[in-house]
This record gives sequence, structure tokens and C-alpha cells, in this order.
Amino acid sequence: MFAALLAPAAVCQDPVVEQKQEERRLAQRALDNSRSQLERLVDMRLRYDLGIISSLDEDVVRVEGGAGSRDLEQMNHDLDNLQAKNTVLAGEYDKVRRLVDDLHAKAMAAANEVDPGQFVPVPRQGERAATTTSGAAAPAGRDVVTAPAQPQQPVAAHDPQQVLLATLELDPPQAQIHGSEDHQRVAQSLFKAGQALLDRAATLRAQAQEQAALLRAQGHDEAAQQRVQGQAQAARLRDDRGRERLDRALAELAPLLGQDEPPYVALFYQARCLELLFRFDERYGDLTLGSTDYQKRAQQVRAPWVQITARDVIEQGADSVPQPGPWSAAAKTAMEHFRWMNINGRYDAAPKIDEITWPGADRR
Repeated sequence: MFAALLAPAAVCQDPVVEQKQEERRLAQRALDNSRSQLERLVDMRLRYDLGIISSLDEDVVRVEGGAGSRDLEQMNHDLDNLQAKNTVLAGEYDKVRRLVDDLHAKAMAAANEVDPGQFVPVPRQGERAATTTSGAAAPAGRDVVTAPAQPQQPVAAHDPQQVLLATLELDPPQAQIHGSEDHQRVAQSLFKAGQALLDRAATLRAQAQEQAALLRAQGHDEAAQQRVQGQAQAARLRDDRGRERLDRALAELAPLLGQDEPPYVALFYQARCLELLFRFDERYGDLTLGSTDYQKRAQQVRAPWVQITARDVIEQGADSVPQPGPWSAAAKTAMEHFRWMNINGRYDAAPKIDEITWPGADRR
């Protein structure tokens, strides 16, 4: 009787039986997981068909067996590695954030040195531009600084030093670009500034000749020479400032010109900058009609215009002759003007009276 009672206990303690029971529990858990995933998959498919969700969850679609002790250890190990990496990345992020905060504080301190009332917000491209205190439209940028006009001091009539200082007084700045990603607009502003400086230099030289002629007529030869020298120095300084802005305009156009098909407006401004630099070297450099670099530089000026004429062509029909577009016509006109100035630009339309040969003058 006692042996019969111990028999069920011995069966329950059999390792084979315990292993089978453990396998049954694992199989039952895997079955429950599969049923749960199947129910979620059916629910997600219904939601997907109704348009509520746009994609299925891969974790639900993939059906795997239950996780064992080895899988749990591997997951814990991977979790520890991820936490260690996260700690390192968090430390690096804190360092970079502190550096950014320091730079931002320095930038704000530098910006606070200027009166905030002088800053005028400028809208982005396509929006209506704000106006400065002088009423002129502000160029595109992110911040614009306006400055009041400076009163000009009276200049002595025959003092070349005073004339030089007075001619260096530029117009009051209407705006200053602090930062802009519009390379085309920045290059356009730089080109206009350089062109204005070169034009003012030419005006100074013309005024110097007129004033010198008037002084010589009054018998002030020394004063006339001083006036010409002073105006020539002031004109050269303006020309140098203009060339600097033209070089910066070409550098600003470089990202646009590096494209496979640069915009027509960028090519046109490139040619105009090169043309003004060509004239600068004609006046102050060794660029003459007989020099070896003359034709090379002239070809560099014409190259952007030639590229525009080759691209801007309007196809009206299969049998019709292609017609040049508006940019092509403008480029051809600019090339013709450049050629005419190279040939006739040095012509003096006001010759001296003694150099004119009258009919019959040789017979007298």
C-alpha cells in the first residue's frame, strides 16, 4: 500500500516529465503569442483597408517563437551596449550645446553694441521690400542698418589735400547687408556699388580737366596742376574700391556659375563685371591693344554673352528658323557695344582748334 502511494510522486519528480511539461508551457506561450499577433494583424489589415493607417507593423507581421533564457541574456547585453552608447552621445551633445550657447551669447553681445533702433527687418525675396529712413528701397538681406547723412565740410578752392579728403566722402549708406543666402541679389548689389564708384571716378577726372582749364585761363597754372593731381588721386581711390566690389561680385556669382546651366542673369552680370575690370586694367594696367593679354581678356568678357546667345533660342516650328530670345538679343547688343568701345572708346570728340585743318589753309 505504501509503495503504491509513492509511485505517483516518483512519476511527478521524473526529469523527463518535467521537461515535457516545460516544453508544453513554452508551446502554449508561443501559441498564445501567435494568436495575439494574428489578432493584431487582422485588426491592422482592416485598418489598412479602411485607410486609417498607411503601413503594417513589421513586428506584428513577423511571427517568432517564444524567447528563451539565452535570448533574454542577449537582449540584456544589447540593452547595456545601447545604454552605454547613449551615455557617450549624451555627453557629446552637452558639450556641443554648451559651445553653441557660448557662441550665441557672444553674437548677441556683439549685436547689442549697435543701437537696436537702427535695425529694420527686411522681408524675404518675393515680399514687399521695406524702406529705409531716406525713403529708398532696402536691398534684400536679413538685417539692415541705416545711418544718418553726414554733413559735408566746405572745401578750399585750391587745396588738393582738402579736395582729396572731400572726394573720399561717400554718400551716406542706405543699408548694409548682414547676411543673405541669395547669391544673385548680393552680387547684383556689389556690381551696382562697383559701377557707381567707377562712374564717380570718371566724373572726378572730367571735372578736374574742366577746373584746370578754367584755372589756366585765369593764370593759375600751379593751382591747376595741384587740382588735377588731387582729383586724380581721389579718382584712383574710388576706382580701387570699385574693383574690390567687382571682384567680390564675381566670387558671389561662383556658386551660380558652377551649375550645368547657369541662369542668364548670372552670366550677364559676370560679363558686365569682367567688362568693367577690363576697362580698369586698360586705364591703370598694361592692357593695351597691342599687348598679348588683350585678346585673351576680351574673349573672357565675351564668353558669358556667347553662352547666352547659344542657349536662348526660340523654336517656332519644325520648318522655321530659330529666333533669338530676349536674353540672346541683349547679349548681342552688349557684345556689339563692347566691340565698339574697344575700337572707338579713345576717340576725343573735342580736338583743339589749332589741330583743325581748314580747306585751303596750305595755299595761304
